[in-house]
Amino acid sequence: SDRRPLLASNSSRSTSPIPPFSNYHSITLTNEHRQSFYSPVPSIEGSDTEETNVSAFRNFRSDSNVSQSLLCTPASVIEDDDNDQDYEKQADEVIENIWRIFKDNDSWLQEAISSNGLDIVLAKNFPKWGKIFRLTCIIPGCRDDVVELLFERQEDMSKWSPTVNDCRILEVIHHDLYITYQLTNEQAQGIIAKRDFVNVNTRRFIDDVAILAAQACAYPQMPPKDNCVRGENGPTAYIVEKHDDTSCKFTMILNVDLKGWLPQYLINSSLANVQLTIAESLRNYLLKTNDISSSGSSISDIIT
Repeated sequence: SDRRPLLASNSSRSTSPIPPFSNYHSITLTNEHRQSFYSPVPSIEGSDTEETNVSAFRNFRSDSNVSQSLLCTPASVIEDDDNDQDYEKQADEVIENIWRIFKDNDSWLQEAISSNGLDIVLAKNFPKWGKIFRLTCIIPGCRDDVVELLFERQEDMSKWSPTVNDCRILEVIHHDLYITYQLTNEQAQGIIAKRDFVNVNTRRFIDDVAILAAQACAYPQMPPKDNCVRGENGPTAYIVEKHDDTSCKFTMILNVDLKGWLPQYLINSSLANVQLTIAESLRNYLLKTNDISSSGSSISDIIT
């Protein structure tokens, strides 16, 4: 009973805003995780639960922003459950939309093709979202390793994709739901300036299909910057399926509003080229790491 006021005080949550790019990243956990990670006093009774919860997050790279957030975030930066529910709802909606687009095989027109003919970008106008681009190709590697690279280790994207300048996980809501920030490089030989994006980013599996979907979301802790145009993603996704024992079928669905005054033909050409560049860069990266991966190491061991 003497400890009860102290527990009540420490379990209260601050609503103060979090400055962008602070030394820690905001994280929201379920009530069960909050009790174990932020217990204000040592507790033998709760120690087993705490060890279980810590172990559940060990699949993240030890030096990543994700693991640092999970283990080091002060309780004062935890967000309200209402925000979690909003992001969960938005994630459900984007998965539903992506699945509908993915299964739609009617009236797509070829927008671009790689020089070797392996990577093809199709496009189609949808009444609700406007023009959506869909790239399909085959890439090396097993599905789970590719999914890990593109979702859990997306902060490393700038290391293998020339289209991305910076990628950060701002908040981990749970294992399959992040809030992310991405800054792109200039496109079309500098005609299209850098853009940044804040997305709700979710991972789902439908049958044997892995869907890594993203869509623009409101996130007050990362407001638009004066020196960079904030773009907005509509339903966007990487979709990874097993092709055979050594390769995957990779589909990229892209719907984006770049904002600003840009000719539509330039936007269309730029977005199609971005998809071709990502496919080529991802394939080359996976090919380079294939020998190390086959020796028993994972992708996480070879990213430095």
